[in-house]
Amino acid sequence: MDAHLLGGMTVRERGSALLTAVIAIMVLFLVSGVIFTTGLSYTKIETSEEKGIVAYHMAEAGIQYGIAVILDQDLGEGNELPDPNPYTLDPAFDQRGKIDISWSMGPDEKSFIITSSATYRGVIRKKEAEYLFSVDDDDDDDDDDEEPTPNECDADDPVPNYPAWNPNIAYPNTTFVTYNGKAFYNRYYANHGEVPGSMNNPWQEITKQWRNFNVYNENDVVCYNGKKFKARHYSYNKQPGTVNPSANDEYPWQELTNEWRSYNVYNTNDEVQYEGKTFKARHYSYNKQPGTVNPSSNDEYPWQELTNEWRSYNVYNANDVVQYESKTFKARGYSYNKQPGTVNPSSNDEYPWQELTNEWRRFNVYNEKDEVQYEGKTFKARSYSYNKQPGIIGNPWQELTDEWREFNVYDTGDVVTYNGRRYRAKWYNENKIPTSGGPWELIS
Repeated sequence: MDAHLLGGMTVRERGSALLTAVIAIMVLFLVSGVIFTTGLSYTKIETSEEKGIVAYHMAEAGIQYGIAVILDQDLGEGNELPDPNPYTLDPAFDQRGKIDISWSMGPDEKSFIITSSATYRGVIRKKEAEYLFSVDDDDDDDDDDEEPTPNECDADDPVPNYPAWNPNIAYPNTTFVTYNGKAFYNRYYANHGEVPGSMNNPWQEITKQWRNFNVYNENDVVCYNGKKFKARHYSYNKQPGTVNPSANDEYPWQELTNEWRSYNVYNTNDEVQYEGKTFKARHYSYNKQPGTVNPSSNDEYPWQELTNEWRSYNVYNANDVVQYESKTFKARGYSYNKQPGTVNPSSNDEYPWQELTNEWRRFNVYNEKDEVQYEGKTFKARSYSYNKQPGIIGNPWQELTDEWREFNVYDTGDVVTYNGRRYRAKWYNENKIPTSGGPWELIS
């Protein structure tokens, strides 16, 4: 079923029931003074100008009546317009006059044209208005499958031919008017003198542009300074693109862009672009700049840059692999703002990065039986080692060689070569020259 548009508003928003429209028109006449009491209307001497005003309002009422007839029958593009055509109201709403209403299709059959000719006590006024049918529901479904529209704001639709706002009239809710070249409808009953476009009154401007006097609800989309924004929740007089100046509580507008914005709210796994880089939110974020280390503490900021390169502001967990200065590092555990290839400057506690190399690194952690290369030689760890250089007495490294080394540890039965001769250890020893006797015996 087609849902019809009336000047950009849907049937549900406008009210398609014929009876509702007629009652609204009657109220308009009653409040504006168009319908006079029976006793006064026959005795009042009206000027030509007054007759013209009454005829004008009658013609406008005919336009609204014609719209109600079209919408009440739920007509769409290509449908035949209702009979009789023209349609005559005589008398018109208990007035001493008549209204002739006719319908015709627009040139592309995507709209309908209503002509209303009102005659009141010999004075004739004529009005004509064109209204668009809506797009089919099937087309709406197809639109859902299209790529998201760019963050560009389209111009507002032409202002519909609504009646001009009258300061002397009180309006029931959902009445459509024009004021200063703009279209408005009232969210609730509007007292006379409540000017459209003012703060703290019921008038809502029909526009794609943000207005501080408009009320917005969740998922409403507006344009502001050439950008599109979507309301996260109810909003009134909250400017899009603004960080709350009085607190860190979020403002209700989300700019529809892939670029990071300080005023946007992000949740876990949301991705943004910032300075040509891609970031993913680890958790909720508001007004936290990507690519930044928390300046007030070592608590992590919520953004993770999607890159293989190490970043001080990224969070890493065990087995994460990064590149740093053309080298590859693997995290031994949780790491935040800990530079790979660095020995902890404040203590001998290990930093969490392990360079993936066979070469010994003082910042790497080694466990028993781990092997490394150092200055062209191969060493095996006798026990846990961190920042302990191979080839030094007292450090836990064993060079894998038959040659005796003063920094190696030997157990009973170990055989070494020293100055071309072979020696066997009689018991555990370290830094004992084989020729000195003691724990060594010459075997050849």
